[in-house]
Amino acid sequence: GTVLLSFIVEPNGILSNIVVEKEFNHLCTNEAVRVLKNTKWKPGIKDGKLIRYKTKYPIIFNLNNINKDNATSEQR
Repeated sequence: GTVLLSFIVEPNGILSNIVVEKEFNHLCTNEAVRVLKNTKWKPGIKDGKLIRYKTKYPIIFNLNNINKDNATSEQR
C-alpha cells in the first residue's frame, strides 16, 4: 500500500505542514509521518537563494513477506 504525504521543505531542510493525502492503514501512515519528521531535505534554490517549497511524496509499504512475528520471510 501507499501513503501519500504533502509537506513544505523549509530553507533549512526541515519539513513542516506534513499532511496525509492518502492513507494506507493507521500504522503505516503513522510510520511514514514519523520517518518524514526525522529526515532533512535539500531546500529549493531560486536566484541563488534558498527557498521553501511544497511537494508530495509517496511512501510504499510492501507487507507481502511479513510473518506473524514481524520478521521478514526468506526471499525466494
